[in-house]
Amino acid sequence: MGRTGMERRKRLNLRIKRDLQVWILKRTVFSMIIGMIIGFIILYFFSHRELGETYWQAHITIRRVSDLLVPVMVAAGIAGFLGSLLLLIFFPQKIAGPVYRLERDFVGHLQEGDLTFRFRLRKDDPFQTLPQAINRAVESLQARVREVARGVEAARKALEEGKVEEARGELKRVEEFLKNNLKF
Repeated sequence: MGRTGMERRKRLNLRIKRDLQVWILKRTVFSMIIGMIIGFIILYFFSHRELGETYWQAHITIRRVSDLLVPVMVAAGIAGFLGSLLLLIFFPQKIAGPVYRLERDFVGHLQEGDLTFRFRLRKDDPFQTLPQAINRAVESLQARVREVARGVEAARKALEEGKVEEARGELKRVEEFLKNNLKF
């Protein structure tokens, strides 16, 4: 029994498109690490200063540790967030590019009825299995349309030769083929 588009997933499945999931995870973790490094660098530079020669002078300079750390942590957090955000701005381009080409190239040809077009992605794009699956589906549809066209052509020839019963039989086979092999 097949799943419908409205069915909800029951559990997390990390085996589906594992390479793509790993690719997305690596880039997300990378951007988080860069953000953390930026935050640590800012925290280091703010905390790496001498407060006084003695403990008592340092105590007078800062009444509470939070007086020093809160502004530094806020600045580090904001800088880390902005650094991560900058990296994540470029990340969706790797996904948006193939989706855009799918919409622009493939869908356009299919809407025009061109079943000879083959969808391709650039070598370094993710989703490398997507064009293969789409092209196999179109080839299957193309074979079915060819079979219908062959039956229609046979019926046309039979009618030209005056063989009405043979044409009816051919059209009946086309009708059965359509019922069994295409849903519309």
